[in-house]
This record gives sequence, structure tokens and C-alpha cells, in this order.
Amino acid sequence: MRNQIFLKIGILFFAFYFSAYCKIVKIVAGPNHIVALKSDGKVVAWGDNAYGQCNVPEGLGDVVAIAAGEKHSVALTKDGKVVAWGDNEEEQCTVPSTLTNVVAIAAGAKHTVALTKDGKVVAWGDNEEGQCTVPSTLTDVVAIAAGAKHTVALRKDGKVEAWGNNDYDQCKVPTDLKNVITVSAGGYHSLALKKDGKIVGWGNNRYRQVSVPPYLAKIIAIAAGEYHSAALREDGKVFAWGNNLHDQCDVPTDLSNIVGIGASKNYTLVLKSNGDVFGWGEIWSGKCNIPSDLTNIIAIAAGWNHTVALKSDGKVIACGENKYRQCNIPQDLKDVVAIGAGRRFTVALKKDGKVVAWGDNAWGQCNVPETLVDVGKIAVGQYHVVALKKDGKIVAWGNNRSGQCSVPEDLKDIIAIAAGGYHTVVLRKDGKVVAWGDNICRQCNIPKDLKDVVAIAAGDKHSVALTKDGKVVAWGDNYYGQSDVPYDLTNVVAIAAGAYHTVALKKDGSVVAWGNNEFGQCDIPQKLTNVVAIAAGQYHTVALLKNGTVAIWGKQYFAPWEF
Repeated sequence: MRNQIFLKIGILFFAFYFSAYCKIVKIVAGPNHIVALKSDGKVVAWGDNAYGQCNVPEGLGDVVAIAAGEKHSVALTKDGKVVAWGDNEEEQCTVPSTLTNVVAIAAGAKHTVALTKDGKVVAWGDNEEGQCTVPSTLTDVVAIAAGAKHTVALRKDGKVEAWGNNDYDQCKVPTDLKNVITVSAGGYHSLALKKDGKIVGWGNNRYRQVSVPPYLAKIIAIAAGEYHSAALREDGKVFAWGNNLHDQCDVPTDLSNIVGIGASKNYTLVLKSNGDVFGWGEIWSGKCNIPSDLTNIIAIAAGWNHTVALKSDGKVIACGENKYRQCNIPQDLKDVVAIGAGRRFTVALKKDGKVVAWGDNAWGQCNVPETLVDVGKIAVGQYHVVALKKDGKIVAWGNNRSGQCSVPEDLKDIIAIAAGGYHTVVLRKDGKVVAWGDNICRQCNIPKDLKDVVAIAAGDKHSVALTKDGKVVAWGDNYYGQSDVPYDLTNVVAIAAGAYHTVALKKDGSVVAWGNNEFGQCDIPQKLTNVVAIAAGQYHTVALLKNGTVAIWGKQYFAPWEF
């Protein structure tokens, strides 16, 4: 069986796939990572993995419950034991050695909570606000929840207790609250679902996340995010309210067959009865994770915050930021032979010489000229596209505010093209380079002695050339050292330019990168070998290996693929 997972960014869908023999039966949401439990008792996690919170321990199985903290993950096995992994700065992953017979778990920002079979609560990790100091008189607990710095417990008699940080009265349980059947804890607010299907909220209400819509009734599940709340009605309809800065409360109108919900910092998740997961809002991932089926790749491209790959069967895969649908591959797209990625859009060249583009179209960059045919190569800039036709002519469209689409009339014998932030670079048959468009950093001022060029690349405000003797020349913006080519760099066979960094592929299959390294985009993985192609985005770098797999490093916006 092959499961399909969809994540929606804002109000736009983003789809990815992974091979699995069992469907997902439960989901939980951390601020920047997601944990899912499969029907076979195994766990998968994806998203930010800076602290190893998505590195599910090998051999972990027979899991019956999961939880996600700020930077850690927790699992409960059917034998009543707890396993935790990820950030352990506050010892939130140091499970008490004597803890057994656990029946439920919860995870706060930096603390972990467990409910034992005898109705008692155990908590460990950060206790700065007393969130792990369980009231000594608390007994007969049947459910637990953990907020950023507070903990909530539901007793057998339907009453609720809360402790920890109370800056927003999130631990001040309404005195008349009773007949509660489940609880949820957000960043600084708490929710309770009553037996009659109604919701009660208390705590921080800055974004009206505690102001439950009066029309809500027959609710069967609740979830509290950092500053928003969500609810699932018995008919499968989902509601969300509170902070909507990242569209986390814009529930898709076409949702159906929903059986579970989750909410976190800036996004909302739902689980469908068939195991599909949908999400909307915004999530930032600090690690570039790879789709499990990203194999048989023959070409790669990197946008500012997304990555595109072309498979040997002519199909395209994309991952990363999808706010503008740049990762939503057209369903009928096939027979692709080349790909490109702009800031927030994607371009594909088909075998028949036609070009397809999708994503952000603010500058008309996705409006491919209707008469454009017989294209042999494409290049994609920040907001513009350049096409080299088989007859050697160039066509460009999109943002032209710096003249980057105003192709010089006397151009001829062009064999390669590159598109930067707001400039365009082309390579002539005689090995000479021509550039036009934005020249604020002299990125269009071709070095006078540059000759015998065999490849070109363009960054945001810098340009790069590879000469036939395997040397690299770069010019233009050098604020981050992106134009300072290492003096001993030789035997280069390919080049790529990110927004503010430059990458070179050597003949021996190794990679060298320089320039902006704020997110580790120039820190080449130690075991990286047999590379055959490279690409560079704003803050991340991509390499295609000889075996058809892909390596990505640096920082990429929402790459929730690690199974």
C-alpha cells in the first residue's frame, strides 16, 4: 500500500509521498516537526530535525501513543514504557528509570508528562515554572495535556486541574467546569471538551483563541496550538479560531472523513480515515530532509526555499516552501527533460520543446509565451525565466524592471544561459560571456580577460564562469565572499550559484562551496562522494549522486520528508 500525505501552506496544498505498508492512525504536532503513529505500531517523524527530534530510535515498535514537544518527541509502547528523543537540555528525554505501567503521555515545550495505570501523573524536564511539580493530592487522573510551560490533568470525576506557568491564567481552571472528557494545552491557554460536546477555554486570549465560537456543538476532539485552537465535530467538520497570521485557521472547505486533529505554533493538522494527513498554516524546518522515494533522479534545481528534482521517467518532484504552489506539480506534467526553480515558482521543459511554469506569478513569470516552441534549455532567475531555443534565439519573460528580460538584439551563437536575481548571463559558442540587467554590484561587468568558458551560473547579484581548464571565475557582489574563488580550486566540471554562495563540483565527484554559510549551506557533508550534479538555493545546497539519489544541506523552508 502506498500512502499519500498532503501538507497545506497557507491555503495552498503541498503533496508528498512515502512508501508504507500501514496507514497513519495518529498525528501530533510540534512547533516545527510532526510525529505520526502507523497502524503497525511504528513511528515516523518529519520537519525540523536540528536536535534529532525526527530521528526515531531504531527498533522502536509496538507504539500506542505519541507526543511532540518543542524540540523533542515521545512514544509510549504497549508494555507501558516511555521512549523519548531529541533535545535533552532540560532532561526532558531522560525518562525516569522506575517509570512503568504508563497509559498516556504528553509533551510540553521542554518537559514530558506521563500518566500511569493507577491514575498518577509523573513529569520531568524543565520545571522552572513548576510544570513538573505534580500536586501531591492529585489522584484518579484519566487524561493529561502539556502546554509550553504548564500541565493539565483530567480526573475521573470529570474535573480538571492545572499547574505550572500561570501568567495568562492558563492554570486557573473555571470553578464551574465539570463533565469534561478530554483536555488540551496550547502555548499559554487550555481547552476542555465536555461530555455534551461543548468546549471551554481559559488562559491567554490575545488572539481570541479562548473565545470558543458559540455555534460549536457536538465536538468530539480538540487541539490547542500556540495561539490558536481547533476542534473536530462529529460529522467530520473541522473548525479553527485564534491567531490566523499564517492562515492556520483557514480550514479547507473540501475536507472530509477527518478522524483526528492537531495544532501547533503556526499550523493545523488533520488525519483522514484512510491515513492521509493534511495541514495548513506555516512551519519552518531547520533541516533539509529527503523524500524517501527520491531516487532515479537525473537533474536537480534549487529555488530560494524549495528544491526540484527530475526523475528518469520524466516526472518531477518538488519539496520545500509551497506558499505559492511552487511544489504543486501539475498532474498532467510528463516527459520533462529539464527543470528550473525561481524564488517562489518552478519551471519545466518538456521533450516536445514546450515550457510549463507554476507558482508565484506576481511578475508574469509563469505566463509562458503561447508561441514559444522548440526550446532546448531554460534558466530561472528570482522572478524571470529565460529560454534558449534550438535555433539559438533567446526568449525571456517575467520581471523586467532591471532589463533582465530585454534580450540584446545582436546576440547569436548562444549555447548556455543563466538567470540571477535581476540579471541574465549567456555563453556564446566562442567561449565568451554576455550579461545584462541589474548591474548594481557589477555582476554584468564581464572580466576583460575571461575566455574559453564552458559553463555559467548566476546568483542574486553575482555571476560565475567555468573555463575549459577547470578553473572558476566569479564577479559581482562579494559581501559574503561568494566571488572569492578558493585559490587552489582546480579540476572543476560544474558550477552553481545560490543567492549568496557559490558551489563547484570537481572531477573526482567532490564538492566545494564558499560564500554565505549562515545555515551551513557551504558545509559539505563529510561522506558526500560520487556527485554528478549540483544546485544552490538561497540558504541550501543540493547534490545529485551517481546512484540517482539526492543530498541536501543548509536550511530549507518546510521540508518535512524523513521517513
